[in-house]
This record gives sequence, structure tokens and C-alpha cells, in this order.
Amino acid sequence: MEVFMEDAELTALATILLVAVGAAQAIILSGQRQQQRLDWAETYRRRWTELQGDWVTIVFLGRRARDYYQIAHHEKLQELREALLSTDNDVASSWAHASVRNVCGMLSDLCSRVLQGHIKVEEIYPIFGTELLRQGAPLRTLLDGRSEYLRYYGSLGPTDQEMKHDHLRSEITT
Repeated sequence: MEVFMEDAELTALATILLVAVGAAQAIILSGQRQQQRLDWAETYRRRWTELQGDWVTIVFLGRRARDYYQIAHHEKLQELREALLSTDNDVASSWAHASVRNVCGMLSDLCSRVLQGHIKVEEIYPIFGTELLRQGAPLRTLLDGRSEYLRYYGSLGPTDQEMKHDHLRSEITT
């Protein structure tokens, strides 16, 4: 006596197998998507680390010339101040423009990745850490162009360095 599966049983078995294969594919795709997001986050974290010199320049430009709250070491601040003093007021400084372009380009690229769903918003904080949050005001100053409140010099007026700093900042924001 031979036992043959009927068509209905074969169809049911094939359906169960297809559902199992589909579920396995969904799990694999979800894992791959998670891994891709982690890879993107790691890539941007490395890029952010590489842009720390440019970030130092942005914080320097977005604050007063002699502001205490800087993130650069004393030697780097001296280099920036010397570069600032050697800047001609008639010509924009390429070093300042390059720093703003590099950091803003990375932020723009990262925002596009978030909007495309490649990176989740909650994955942004580990990329930047606390640095962007703590020093976000100088970047906002450069982006919105409202730096008039930084131009308080006291009764003696601005020094040459402060005037050059303000001129360069307004050049960058423009």
C-alpha cells in the first residue's frame, strides 16, 4: 500500500516552506540593514575625528577672538591667531573657507543619510559625542550670520586682531 500526498497537502507544505524562506530572508535583510547602518555610523565617526582640526577652526571663528571657551590647545590657538593676522581683509582666507566647507559638507552628507533612512537619528550622538552639542553655538553663529552680539569690545574699541576676526567671520557667514 503506497501512500501518496494529495495535491492539497503538497500545496500546504510548499506554502509553509515559502513562508519559512521568506521569514529567513526578512531576518537576514534586517540584520544586513542594521550592519550597514553601523558601518555608516563608523565611517562618519572616523570622518568626524579626521575633521577635528577644521572643527577647531569653526569654534575659533564662531566665537570672539579672545574667548576663553575654545577647544584648541594653546599652540593651535596661537597658529589660528597668527593666520588671522596674516589674512588680508580684501581676500577671504582659504584656510577658513576650507574648514567650514569640510565640516558643513560632512554634516550635509550625514543629514542626507538620515533623510534617506541609511542612519537613524539616535545613531547620530555616538558619531559626534558631546563635542558638537557643547560647541554648537559657534557653528550656529556662522550658519545664521547673526554675530553682532559678539562685537562688544568695551570702551577702548576693537583691537586689530578683533577687527580682522570679525571681518573674517562675516566673510565666512556670507
